Amino acid sequence: MARQELEIFLESVESAFRAGDVDLLLRYFQLPLVIYTAAGIATLNTEEEFAAMTQNYLAALTAMAVASGHQSILSFDPPVNNRLRVKVRTIDKDVDGNPITSSTIRYFLLQTDTGLVIEMMEYLEAPLSISDIEKIVH
Repeated sequence: MARQELEIFLESVESAFRAGDVDLLLRYFQLPLVIYTAAGIATLNTEEEFAAMTQNYLAALTAMAVASGHQSILSFDPPVNNRLRVKVRTIDKDVDGNPITSSTIRYFLLQTDTGLVIEMMEYLEAPLSISDIEKIVH
């Protein structure tokens, strides 16, 4: 798996998320989706649950005046059984490009016949407070 392929995939996911395009975003995820956060574990089983959490998360970032994000791949493992882990750092910025918050996420990816999908996420550093995460996750 080449770094450039991972970057293109992650940029596509980020773009769909920032646009609030849940239908497009769902193409990059496999349900059920497990998300590990400091506030606990969430399992999204349905498209409706995924849409609600995505919209709530995007609203929380928007409330912080986040306008864009820049992602950097920190590390990634070679694929094993069509699965790989990618550790990504995102710096969220306001409209002037000033950093507001950041996150570090470990994505667990699966290579399918149609491309990569995210089957699990682990927030190593979250851009929101634990109380805000709890509102979104639970």
